[in-house]
Amino acid sequence: MHFEWEGYTVHDAANVMRRFINHLPEPVITVEYQSLFKSIVDGSFPSIESKVGAFHTLIEQLPVEHQHLLLYLLDMLYMFSLHSDKTLMDRSALATSFSPGILLNPSDSMNPAEYKEAQRTLEFLIAHQHKFTVPTVISDQHLYRDQCNI
Repeated sequence: MHFEWEGYTVHDAANVMRRFINHLPEPVITVEYQSLFKSIVDGSFPSIESKVGAFHTLIEQLPVEHQHLLLYLLDMLYMFSLHSDKTLMDRSALATSFSPGILLNPSDSMNPAEYKEAQRTLEFLIAHQHKFTVPTVISDQHLYRDQCNI
């Protein structure tokens, strides 16, 4: 199947991605971890690196599929932000647009304070995305072999 991009823009592609993320069964950052993520952005840390480390620890606690999706999305959003002169979407605008599907509890969707907190958190994650690493996944087969000493 070949898709003809004539007549479409980067905004159309981003809108399709945003809509897809917004319609996932649960947010990329699962509801059980959202308050922890949001608390880090305003938390007192001795350095940016220690704050990034706290986020990294939380990312590692997410289900593996969510970890990968989050890190790929952060990378994509960062790349979009680098071209804000063409896309007209800086980090703040991207965080505003994508935070509902990434870091907003559906029950808080009408709460402006929660929305703003999710936006600020996502903006920080986008800005520092290059400091996060994709987790190493050990296959079930290797885990089984190790447990059985095979």
